[in-house]
Amino acid sequence: VMPFHFEEGDDPYAPETNAQRGLGLFQSELIRFGNVTQAFAAYNAGFFRAGQPVTSWPAETKAYTYWGEGIYGEALMGAPVSATLEQWLAGGGWQGCQQAAKALNIPGTSFP
Repeated sequence: VMPFHFEEGDDPYAPETNAQRGLGLFQSELIRFGNVTQAFAAYNAGFFRAGQPVTSWPAETKAYTYWGEGIYGEALMGAPVSATLEQWLAGGGWQGCQQAAKALNIPGTSFP
């Protein structure tokens, strides 16, 4: 979530605040575009880019929408475990989670 999405006095490093602002942004993009793919693209690359053809999206945005759609879809279906999330973590995604947990000093978090 970019700094301009926070309100004055917000601590962007507080996990609850960050999640709240991020989910609010995602919700607004989902309403704007009416579909999950463009909502994830807007969250990652901005709403202007999300309105352009998928073929013009950066590789990072294409990857972000791929992983996001999979995890989101499995959650909507009520899957007890997200196979897509497990695949993302196994492919190295856990490293970003580990860095965030360390930077935020979140106790009890461990990754492979």
